Amino acid sequence: MSNNIDTDESGDSSTSNPIGGASMRASRRRLLLNSMVKGSAIAASAVPIKTLAFTSAVTAGGQICSASGVESVAHSRATSLPTCLGKSPVFFKSVSNWPGYSSPNATCRVGSVTFNQKSTFSFVFGPGSPRGGYKLIDILNSAATSDEAYWIAALLNAIRPLSTAAFPYTPSEVVALYSSSQVSSATKLFKLINLS
Repeated sequence: MSNNIDTDESGDSSTSNPIGGASMRASRRRLLLNSMVKGSAIAASAVPIKTLAFTSAVTAGGQICSASGVESVAHSRATSLPTCLGKSPVFFKSVSNWPGYSSPNATCRVGSVTFNQKSTFSFVFGPGSPRGGYKLIDILNSAATSDEAYWIAALLNAIRPLSTAAFPYTPSEVVALYSSSQVSSATKLFKLINLS
C-alpha cells in the first residue's frame, strides 16, 4: 500500500511527488558526489555545505542560487521558488543605504569584526585583493564594477537582505567564501544577483 511518501537511502522521507522528489534527490547527490571526487578541498572549506545544495531560491536565469549553482548546468525547473536578488554596488555608494547607518557613518559587524565605510577591504575580507588597502566606500565610488565592489555589496546585502527577495548567504558565509576555493564562482553569483 503506497501513501506517496518517498524514502531515500538516508532514511529521509517527504510527501513530494515520487518522480520529482527522486529526481531532485538524485541531482543533489550528483552535486555532492562530484565535489567529493574533485578532492577534499571543498570538504575542508569553512563554507557550509549549503554552498553545494542550497535550492530554496534561484537566480533570475533559473540557476541554483549558490556559488556552485552558477557553475552547474543543473537549472531549476521549479517556478515557485523565490528569486535571489540584492542591491548593487551603485546603491551602496550612498552610505545612508548601508545597514547600521547613523549619520555620518555606517557601523556593521561580521563575527568579531566591526567595520564601517572607511574600513579597508583587507580588514573586512582578508588579504588577496589588489584593492586590499582601499577603503570600502572608495572602492564603491571609484570602482563600482570591480569584483571587490560586488563583494562589498554582497556583504551588505547579507547583513540587510531585501524583504522581497532571497539572499543565499549570511554575512559570515560571504566573508568565508572570499577566502575559499569557490571565490570565482561566488563572484559570478554576486554579479548575477546584485543588480537592483
